[in-house]
This record gives sequence, structure tokens and C-alpha cells, in this order.
Amino acid sequence: MIVCFIGVDGSGKTSCAKALQEELVRMGYDSKYMHYPYQLFRVVKRAFHNPLITPTHPSFSNPASRTSLREFPPIVLSFLEALTFRLTNRTRDSQFRIMDRYAYDLIVNYMMKIPHWPIKIYLKLIERPTLTILLDVDAQTAHHRKPEADAAYYEFERSKYKEVCQLLSSPVMVIDGELDRQAIVRMVLQSLRLEPREKIGLTTTSRH
Repeated sequence: MIVCFIGVDGSGKTSCAKALQEELVRMGYDSKYMHYPYQLFRVVKRAFHNPLITPTHPSFSNPASRTSLREFPPIVLSFLEALTFRLTNRTRDSQFRIMDRYAYDLIVNYMMKIPHWPIKIYLKLIERPTLTILLDVDAQTAHHRKPEADAAYYEFERSKYKEVCQLLSSPVMVIDGELDRQAIVRMVLQSLRLEPREKIGLTTTSRH
């Protein structure tokens, strides 16, 4: 079972993913925290020095700009990485895999660069999580937490995340990222309808 946290930088993905994984262990479930492995994407990203979309990138101010040759290799390799993760994911034995980021985060980079049809193919390639949680924070909060980009960029990125969620066919929860971390964990557990294993065991025993 895969539960993934997505959202803009500074939305609380890492802290919430780790808190959920720790709570699942406390409840008696076999779970593992994982950061989505962008290995192939990182290699090409380093080779070309700059990320696909940044606040100063031409496509931020000019949405109609086309994909350049420099940007094509990361797009192709991220498609391959999504397929690789899907194949290798089948060999993992943890009952729950709590993902800090997911393949969906990459789509945000491409929303302004390529048409929707290859994105829909990409979505068919990747493993569908049991639950996707979009941690939504306002642009000013994101900028305060991660001042590397300005509020205008975070607002742009935030809108792209909402577009991505509309394309997903698997369950999605949109949660206010400014809520208390434990409150977010409780909301996720309620959505998954999970109870502590000890309680489940007692209930089963009492029926005999």
C-alpha cells in the first residue's frame, strides 16, 4: 500500500510523511518511509545545471514557450524512472510505503511545457498510490518556509498541483498544510480506516 505526500516546497511533506510512518509503526503496522527516488532525473538535472521551471525561467512568464532540447532528456528520463519504480516497487515487502514526494511532483514541472496527452501516458506508467495527500499552503507561507523562490512562483506552482490532482484517477485528499502535524496524521488514518492492530486482535478474540 502506497500513501504519498505531494505539494509545494515548504508544505510539510517530509515531517508529515515521517510522522505518519512512525504512527503506523506504533499502531503495529509494517511501514517504511521513502523519499521518491529521482535518481535519473537528478543526473540530467545536474548535467544541465538548471531546473526545468524556476521563477526566472521563460515559461513562467511565457506559458506558450515550447520544450527546448535541453529540457527534453529530463522529461524522457523521468518517464523511464516512473516505469522503473513501478517494476521494482512490486518486489518491496513493507505493508505500507509512505512516500515523501511522488512521481506526481515532476508533472508540475511539465504542465507548462508539454501537452496533456503525454502526461496522461505518464500517469498510466506510474504505480497508483492507495491515497495521495496534497498538502496545500498559501504562497506566503511557502515563501516564509522556503525563501528560495518568491510568493508569485509558489502561487503558480500551487495551481499546477491542483491541476495535477484533477487528472488523477486514484483517491486524493487535499489537506491544509498549516494544520498541526498530528491532526494531519489523524485525518489520513481516518481516511484509510485504520485501527491499532492490538485493538483489532482483541476484537477478534472476543468473538470466539
